[in-house]
Amino acid sequence: MEKVVVYTKYNCPKCESAKMQLKLRDIEFEMKNIEDEPKYMEEALATGLRSMPIIIVGDSEPFQYNLSKFTEVFGEL
Repeated sequence: MEKVVVYTKYNCPKCESAKMQLKLRDIEFEMKNIEDEPKYMEEALATGLRSMPIIIVGDSEPFQYNLSKFTEVFGEL
């Protein structure tokens, strides 16, 4: 599996759901909290997306979490 990066923030239910779905699939990921590091906020904004979580797999197009897109990328449980 290519490197997975999840841009997240505090008190974000969709962020928690995305992280849980990755863990359930035993997929390793790097979490970047935009509230902890200003550079992570800049990286997230550079994707053109505006709500968290933002998920990037390798060099593919970043996407915002929704279960249907997530399942398309990572497969069913």
